[in-house]
Amino acid sequence: MMRPDVILLVEDEAMLRQILCETLEDGGFLVENAATADAAWAMVDGGLTFDILVTDVQMPGEMDGLDLARRVSGRCPDVRIIVMSGFTSRADFDRRLGKFLRKPFTSATLAATITSYDGCAN
Repeated sequence: MMRPDVILLVEDEAMLRQILCETLEDGGFLVENAATADAAWAMVDGGLTFDILVTDVQMPGEMDGLDLARRVSGRCPDVRIIVMSGFTSRADFDRRLGKFLRKPFTSATLAATITSYDGCAN
């Protein structure tokens, strides 16, 4: 049996982060989460291994989600990246980073976005 994919979820809104964690865990994923891009990068820098990054764009701190996505892409080129935002438009998103998910979205849309990546275990 294959191990489930590990998702690093980065969302500053606590309630939404909790809902997304539960949704992803119910979908069979293992989820690590952070409230800011800075905290997520500290986890990556500390050696966290993960398969998928799901990050919001606008967050407090030194980095936003796009900065985090660029850093993760540079350090971990095999990590699949999904950037979500209610403010950034798809046109502003560099598609070479990964996939873009416009907020608000449904659990089914999130699941479909994750599983549409080639090689996704779920």
